[in-house]
Amino acid sequence: MIKAGIVGLGFMGRMHFNVLRNMENVTVTSLCDIDAAKRSGDWLNVRGNVDDPRAGQVDLAGTATFEDYRELIEKADTSLIVVTTPTFLHSEIAVAALNAAKDVIVEKPMALSVEQADQMLDAAEKSGKLLFVAQCIRFWPDYMVARDIIRSKAYGKVKSAMFRRLGGAPKWCWEGWYLDARRSGGTILDLHVHDVDYIQNVFGVPPQVSSIGTIDVSCNHGAVDHVITHYHYPDGPAVTAQASWYIGNVAFAMEFVIALEKATLSFGGGKRLTIHLPDDQAQQPELPPGDGYSTEIEYFIEAISKRLPPDRMPPVEARNNIAIAMAEREAVITGRPTAVSART
Repeated sequence: MIKAGIVGLGFMGRMHFNVLRNMENVTVTSLCDIDAAKRSGDWLNVRGNVDDPRAGQVDLAGTATFEDYRELIEKADTSLIVVTTPTFLHSEIAVAALNAAKDVIVEKPMALSVEQADQMLDAAEKSGKLLFVAQCIRFWPDYMVARDIIRSKAYGKVKSAMFRRLGGAPKWCWEGWYLDARRSGGTILDLHVHDVDYIQNVFGVPPQVSSIGTIDVSCNHGAVDHVITHYHYPDGPAVTAQASWYIGNVAFAMEFVIALEKATLSFGGGKRLTIHLPDDQAQQPELPPGDGYSTEIEYFIEAISKRLPPDRMPPVEARNNIAIAMAEREAVITGRPTAVSART
């Protein structure tokens, strides 16, 4: 039985809790948050950028609760620590848990900097414990099937790919942490990193990026809040991605258009993955059940149960997501193409 402790009871903490507590080989033994109401099971004020119909009141009878993550790691009966705090705490908590011989699941983005991500990788290697980074888009049904189609070359090679992810700036968050580059990294790390990860997963780490964008329009403290990036792949394809947090109540949207030699793949605008064919016919392929959140957690738990490294989401690739995003930020600031410092 895997005994899990969850640190951070915001939207993603609630999501992990609800998935884990319904798994046969997992028990959630403990929770941690600085908010006493959340520790009591009152989650009515928990918000996210997608709807969650689950009840805001949770019965936590029999579950140990802590205000300080250090006490949870030290005192709770756990073998797995799930880190769903604001980003600036990810590395600190994950390293402490790994050093205490716990497996770790940490929400995306892995960390605020390449240096912090490297510390996490080093701690995992030293401890011999497993480290998982929850990049849910790799496990999202439409994105998974699109990746399979691309890799099969059933419609030829990819010629170009465009990704977009945008919405209103999440000003509703605790103490405004999303909008503070010192705590979240801003749009480029919190939102854009989803597409950065998928691009790396499908096309590899780009040697170089070119980016344009804005800083401190909807965010602050040096946060990139709007970015458009071209990823340089010497032999193609042409890949671009846009991410934005806008002022006001702009509806969240994510989409892509991927042009292959013999078809076009599209997703977004309220439509699931669609294959557009040369004769103007369109097909919607069968998608696996579930969503990216539940599928990734089920995969992580299976890997923990079998003591297998997470080959579908290697932590070094999560680290390289940070390197790519930081190169994009540098390109926005300097106006020049910027090399990506990848780790293999």
